[in-house]
Amino acid sequence: MESPVKSPAERLEELNDQWKGGRTDIRPTYYAKYKIDPWTFIIENQLGMDVGSVVKYVVRHKDKNGVEDLNKAIKCIEMMKEYYYNEKS
Repeated sequence: MESPVKSPAERLEELNDQWKGGRTDIRPTYYAKYKIDPWTFIIENQLGMDVGSVVKYVVRHKDKNGVEDLNKAIKCIEMMKEYYYNEKS
């Protein structure tokens, strides 16, 4: 028997719900407030750790570590520039 095709909204909800249950019932509030949390966005768009880290830090900066998170995002971007384009900051 074939499983029913899920709508994009159902698929996003299912992915976002992966934070719930299991051994670690967590979904940080600074991510949960978004329609699509960073983890879901990163996985669904097949982004690597480099781009994913930038997304994560930028999305959460206002609710978690402020300028420290923005500095982490900048550092990730600087590292990407050096790795992909051999350009030192």
